[in-house]
Amino acid sequence: MTASDDISELPLVLLDVETDAGLTGHAYLFVFLKSMLKPTMGCVAAIEEVVRGMSTNPEQVDPLLRQRLRVLDIHSIPGQVLTGLDMALWDIRAKSEDLALAKVLGDPR
Repeated sequence: MTASDDISELPLVLLDVETDAGLTGHAYLFVFLKSMLKPTMGCVAAIEEVVRGMSTNPEQVDPLLRQRLRVLDIHSIPGQVLTGLDMALWDIRAKSEDLALAKVLGDPR
């Protein structure tokens, strides 16, 4: 249940980003409405074409894509997809450094 309504099903988009080095970063997006699943997957496919061959450094990719896609409403589906991509890239970073993600993000524990 949310503040606005009950949620009886929660569609997810699973996002896997594969690198040439054999690492895979994972993320997932809550779509909330089944009717938004197809447009979200379409946006993932469109973003995939843009990022193919790019660096996997999340500190470079996210600002670059947000700048490149600024004419879109990045507070809706494109923004959600960019956020999922960012999470997957941070997952790749942690795996490439053989560290827990929390450690890569600065947690001293």
